[in-house]
Amino acid sequence: LIPLLFLLFGKKNKMQDGIYRFSAVLIVTGSIFLIASTDIFPWEQFPWLYNRIQFPWRSLMIPMCCFSAAAGFLWASLFRKKKQVVVLSTLIICLAGSLPLFMDVIRHDIYPSEEFRLENNRISGAEWLPLRADGEFTDKNKNTVIASVPDFITFDFDRDGLCFSVDFEIQAAHAEKIMVEIPLLYYTGYQSKLFTGESVEQNLAVYQGPHGFTTVEIDPDVRHGTIEVWYQKTKAQAASELFSAVLFLLAIGFSVLNKKSADTV
Repeated sequence: LIPLLFLLFGKKNKMQDGIYRFSAVLIVTGSIFLIASTDIFPWEQFPWLYNRIQFPWRSLMIPMCCFSAAAGFLWASLFRKKKQVVVLSTLIICLAGSLPLFMDVIRHDIYPSEEFRLENNRISGAEWLPLRADGEFTDKNKNTVIASVPDFITFDFDRDGLCFSVDFEIQAAHAEKIMVEIPLLYYTGYQSKLFTGESVEQNLAVYQGPHGFTTVEIDPDVRHGTIEVWYQKTKAQAASELFSAVLFLLAIGFSVLNKKSADTV
């Protein structure tokens, strides 16, 4: 509704030219990313980008910021001399918009309590499963590390959110690289290192294994060590956060400039 309201009332209320142009850029940018979050956008033509983003609805964070800023500028221009009405109306609209969410939370008992804690290895009920991942197998596997050789022995492991480390030993030498599946569902952004001594470390390539887990390969001459896997933000995530921060600072800057120009007049 915000782009439509901007088209209907943006120019009529004589928004300052600079703010109007900036708001128009926000509306266009937000609309593009809003379309990108739906199946209208031809994602099949950009599989490499789709693989990085993982879930197109993540792009909704950008139109949310854009439309919020544009709506703030429009709202201020509609009610220049009625600041109390603006604040009260905004509060009522926000409460009305969030009411269905709160009603669902209460109706379905989906709010957490102090006594409730979902085990961090039971992820299939609360995660989007990637391709080749099986929810039932994931839940049963729990913290088990899966290797392509039978003599891969796990001594100790540590799991903390999206980080996992395991101490291991391999009893016999092998001719080919050894595949190790870490019990973390694979998404783009995971990094891994192999530690085989006090100061010896090696970066490992990470990919999706046959069970949908985060998977690495170690050289056949490695007999013991520690594998660490952790999730690191992708460049797309970092860019979106930077974009949001810039929009926020610009919104504050325009508000200050608008107030100063109004006081001068």
